[in-house]
Amino acid sequence: MTEIGEGAIDACFNDIAMNIRKIRKDHDLTQKQMSKLLKIDTQYYSRLERGDDPKRRFTLEKIILACALFNVTPNEIISKIPTGDENVYNTLEIQKDIKRGLKKLSPDKLKGLKDYINYIAVSE
Repeated sequence: MTEIGEGAIDACFNDIAMNIRKIRKDHDLTQKQMSKLLKIDTQYYSRLERGDDPKRRFTLEKIILACALFNVTPNEIISKIPTGDENVYNTLEIQKDIKRGLKKLSPDKLKGLKDYINYIAVSE
């Protein structure tokens, strides 16, 4: 049996969140409207959709409900979004990794990093 790492599991749940977001946007729904359809709090739905908290994930019940509401298969929600350019997907993952890393920095180190980025931007 193959062991799946925590990072791979997080990536799967991030894919689910991005797919549900895409479905919501394809149907011109706000997060508030979507949260009502899925029978969950709007702020909680927003956190689920962002996928930035590994403790908050769409449950199987909510995935099945979304399938029924929008006439999509579970595979459409669970599978990775085909972007046509894998770099787009990788960029989103990199952004999330950077955000997690930045949260761990002290205010002084964060300011130093911001100053360095501004220096690079101005010097080019």
